[in-house]
Amino acid sequence: MIGRDETMTTRFIDGLEKGNYVVRIPDQKDRRRKRIYLTHKGRSSKEVLNRLALENLEEACLGMSDCEVERLKAGLRSIMQNLKNKKS
Repeated sequence: MIGRDETMTTRFIDGLEKGNYVVRIPDQKDRRRKRIYLTHKGRSSKEVLNRLALENLEEACLGMSDCEVERLKAGLRSIMQNLKNKKS
């Protein structure tokens, strides 16, 4: 989903866990799997980061029509799909 391999994703989650943003809890049905949950600190940060992301998106698209933004998104989705297909 984030375009990273398993090793990079694990390292990313390790960092979030060390910073007390997430906690890993063993899955009750399959102990080999871990469920990842936001901590209070993670939930608080999520709200701030979402707001900042929206502000940045608005600034990045300043002066663009809704149609232009949608075409840009479609183009970026195509690029991501092409790169994903290349990995397969």
